[in-house]
Amino acid sequence: MISVMDGLHIVVSQPPPGVSDEDFNHWYDAHLDEILSVKGFRSARRFQLEPVVGEGTLPCRFICVYEIDGDPREAVAELERAGMGSRDSYADLKDSDDAGALPLPEWWGQVSFASWNCLAQGEERHGPRA
Repeated sequence: MISVMDGLHIVVSQPPPGVSDEDFNHWYDAHLDEILSVKGFRSARRFQLEPVVGEGTLPCRFICVYEIDGDPREAVAELERAGMGSRDSYADLKDSDDAGALPLPEWWGQVSFASWNCLAQGEERHGPRA
């Protein structure tokens, strides 16, 4: 049986000065496989943010949207148990013998990011299709 997506987990990020978007995106695209190996994380898609309404600049240029099976809070708890719930725990994981194939980039301590759980409110709606 196919489960229905119950919520989202979003992460906004900004590479540190001196790190090209190409290098940042190359690492982040590989990092998605680590996250998607964690129970509850169904799919992921990354986007570059482009301002439309409002003034000023955005603090982060990239966003990753994870579709979650079940409660997003439970999926994030699984992420924490896997050692990927914070910058420090992820660095500790990479320093361990079980670091896996994806090395921690030298700029990891300087990347800016924040995350949120998005809890579904009401039913999904669709507009007309062309």
